[in-house]
Amino acid sequence: RLFSQALSSSPAMVIITDKDGIIEYVNPAFTEITGYRLDEAQGKTSNLLKSDYHNDAFFSNMWDTITNGLEWTGEICNKKKNGEIFWEYASIAPLKNDDGSFSHIVSVMIDITENKNSTDKIKKYNIELQELNATKDKFFSIIAHDLRNPLSVLMTSTEILANPEYELNAAETQDFSVEIHKSSKRLYYLLENLLTWARSQTGRIEFTPNYHLAKELIESSISILAPNASAKNIQIVADIPDDAVMYCDDNMILTVLRNLISNAIKFTPINGTIEVKIDKIITSPKNWNKYLQISVKDSGVGIPEDVINNIFKIDACNSTLGTQNEKGTGLGLIICKEFIDKHQGDIWVENSTATGTVFAFTVPMQSNLAPEILL
Repeated sequence: RLFSQALSSSPAMVIITDKDGIIEYVNPAFTEITGYRLDEAQGKTSNLLKSDYHNDAFFSNMWDTITNGLEWTGEICNKKKNGEIFWEYASIAPLKNDDGSFSHIVSVMIDITENKNSTDKIKKYNIELQELNATKDKFFSIIAHDLRNPLSVLMTSTEILANPEYELNAAETQDFSVEIHKSSKRLYYLLENLLTWARSQTGRIEFTPNYHLAKELIESSISILAPNASAKNIQIVADIPDDAVMYCDDNMILTVLRNLISNAIKFTPINGTIEVKIDKIITSPKNWNKYLQISVKDSGVGIPEDVINNIFKIDACNSTLGTQNEKGTGLGLIICKEFIDKHQGDIWVENSTATGTVFAFTVPMQSNLAPEILL
């Protein structure tokens, strides 16, 4: 009676199984927390609570420990009768006989869901805080360095042009005009990326996906950057089926394409080639939706391996000079990743050698709510 009363009034869940793991007894706390009555649990295994959070190796290790006569302790993520997930701290041990064999397994479990959630929230806040600090540092770095340089060139050049004492000839005036144009152009693209990035960070960019022809978006991006490619005699080839359809926010995908093609031009030497194509159709493991895989391949100088590992991280400085000393901020690829993430897609460096680099990304072909496949 004493032991029965202790089990019945204990706030900890108690399960007693035979040596094969078949449930023979659960206490009232088990029923209160999981929703399973004694008659519903009897004759079943503890897989009754399995949530599929843990892999097979986790349970193999647990079972090996118990069958070797040892106690197993640890955290388990389980599922209640109503489907709700909960966390427990469990102590599971075999009940040994005098000869060393065992006939039963006793599990004592404490619900730690509230504490687990609090710990996870703290971890999440710490990660967000680190990202916020990295964002702040990147922002100030751009203001302190990337904005200052072109503005300095503009101020110096215009001061010389405006001062009659210098008496510049036509060739000198032309040289200063070219420098002013380059600095103005760089400043414009810098501010465009900076404002896009800032709006993205503050959630002020609306995500409005719709159906678009991939060929139209890609050709539009190429036409905008054609003068940049022409200046280096770079040929851009697009291999896109006429009927390839994307379900996307066209402004975001245009920004991604412009950044990737612009980078390809920047790091491709004179007389090089760039190829934009749809590689294949894949099924995403994230949502089982159909995705187009698009790649931008250049014949450029490649990317060092240590840079590739951090190329999409905000806290890494990835701004490098192009083949003709073109400058950047390192923001373009970060924006690309954020916009592709919005589409539940992926972006990565598929290959990079001394003879060129391939960037690839995936875009959905249909809405998650739409059953039809449009390609």
